[in-house]
Amino acid sequence: MYTLARGYWGKGIATEAAKVSLRYGFEELKAQIMALAAPTNFASVRVMLKLGMKYEKNAFLYNRKVVYYAISRQEWQAEDSVYILRQMPTD
Repeated sequence: MYTLARGYWGKGIATEAAKVSLRYGFEELKAQIMALAAPTNFASVRVMLKLGMKYEKNAFLYNRKVVYYAISRQEWQAEDSVYILRQMPTD
C-alpha cells in the first residue's frame, strides 16, 4: 500500500516504486503479485497497467468497491529497476 502527498503526484514516483516492488516480490520473495485500487482512482489503475498488470475482477474490501489487478511471474518483464537488499544486523 502506498500513498503520496498531492505535491508528488504525476512525477512517476508511484510507478517507479511499484516496479521495484514487483522485482523484489518476484525475484527475492517468489511471491504472487496483485494490486487493488478504488475503481475511480484512475492514477493507480494507470500505474497497474503500466506495470503490465491485467484486470481480474471487481471486489469488495472492508465494504468498499475495489478493482483487482494481477500479474504472473511469466508475464512480468524485468527492467532496469534497482533495489537494494539490506540485511538486518544480527547482534
